[in-house]
Amino acid sequence: MASADREDPTRTRILHAALKEFGLHGFRGARLEAIARRARVPRGLIAYYFNTKEGLFRALVAERAASIERLQQQVGDGADDPLAWTLSLFAQGEQTLDWAHMLIWEGLEWALPNAPTVDGTDPLLDAGRGDFWQHRIAEVRSQQAAGKLPSGVEADQLVFFLWVLGMYPYLIPQVAYLITGHWPSDERFQVDFDRFVRGIASRLRSV
Repeated sequence: MASADREDPTRTRILHAALKEFGLHGFRGARLEAIARRARVPRGLIAYYFNTKEGLFRALVAERAASIERLQQQVGDGADDPLAWTLSLFAQGEQTLDWAHMLIWEGLEWALPNAPTVDGTDPLLDAGRGDFWQHRIAEVRSQQAAGKLPSGVEADQLVFFLWVLGMYPYLIPQVAYLITGHWPSDERFQVDFDRFVRGIASRLRSV
C-alpha cells in the first residue's frame, strides 16, 4: 500500500465511498469503478492508496476500529465504563448503518464450510478482524477481573452481546420502530437507548 497520511482528504473520501458501496452491494458485489465515481476520483487513485479491493477493505476495517476507540472516550462514563463500546457503536449512526448493511451481505455470501477464498484466505475475515475481537475479549476479561462486569459469564459471549446491543437497532430498524414507535435515527430513541444502556451498565457492576 502506498504511504499516505491518514488525514489525506482524498484517501478519506475513498474510504467513505467504499463503505457506502460495500453496504449497498456487499464486498464481492461492490465495484472499484463505482467507488471511484462516488468518491469523485480516478480509479487509479484507489490502486495508489490501497493497491486492491482487499487492501481497501483492510484499511476500512482499521479505520473503523480506530474511530470506535476514539468515540468510546466521548460517550462513556470515564475510561472504565464497560459499555462505552456499545454506546460508541450506536452513536456512530450512519456509519454503523453502512457497516450493518455490509455485514448482512457478508452473512448472506458466507457459505460454510466452503467459503470463497482469495489466495487461500478470505479477505472479509483475514483483515486483522480476529485481532480486534481478541482485544475486545481481553478487555472484557480485565473488566470482569476488576468487578466491572459479572465474572460468571463467558467473555466471548459477553463481547458478542455487547456488540449486538450496539448494532442491532441498525440491523433491523423497522423492528425498533414497531416496538418503540421511533426509528433509531430519532432523537427520542437515541436518548432512551442511551439511558437504557447506562442502566444495564449500573446493574452489571452490581452483579
